[in-house]
Amino acid sequence: MGLMDKLQGALQDAIADASKLNEQLEQLLKDDEVAAKTAWEPIKSGGSHRWTHNLQQPSPDRAELKGRKEALLLPGTFALIGISIIIYTAMTGFSQETNSDPIFLYILLAFAASFIGMSAYQIIQWKILVVFDRASNRFLKKSTSCPLNDIHAIQILKYTQGRGSSNSVSRAYYELNLVLKDSSRLNALTQGRSSRMRPDVEKLAEFLGVPIWDFSNRELMTAK
Repeated sequence: MGLMDKLQGALQDAIADASKLNEQLEQLLKDDEVAAKTAWEPIKSGGSHRWTHNLQQPSPDRAELKGRKEALLLPGTFALIGISIIIYTAMTGFSQETNSDPIFLYILLAFAASFIGMSAYQIIQWKILVVFDRASNRFLKKSTSCPLNDIHAIQILKYTQGRGSSNSVSRAYYELNLVLKDSSRLNALTQGRSSRMRPDVEKLAEFLGVPIWDFSNRELMTAK
């Protein structure tokens, strides 16, 4: 089998999968009144494209989407690079024995600020704790809260960012949204690596006693 035959076969498989997903979505919209009223575009463009959180259950009545310690490796590296650049710039800029170009030093400081900024943003995302507490019947994420028994389903959607130009890097994001009985939605988590997310979503759905609407293989929107 030649390369063209393989590519043609892969394309046909992708078309068949997309058609199957569309049929499944259409059937869901017919069978479930809440699904028919629910929005099917991502709630927001953003979040982390990395695997930052996993599901933990500290007690039988409490489940948490909590930041993984391993996810701090990259932001920690960014922070270390930024701090190192600042130290180098300070030592070079204030040294009387060197005649460093001020513009070069400003460029270095700009790089340092960008590294530290990226690190701070990722650490802020990592620190977000998402709580599902059956004892108090509450879902809680920062200032967002709702009763657990208002949750009708878990919705998983995919979107991409970075397709605005031919030179940009396209990154996939996966949203874990809570669909409430009034068809409104709350975003519980946005991150990359759907294969890592899926086992946690299955455990969470079992914990909450709700179905999973997983259309993460169907790209519903591109965020520029």
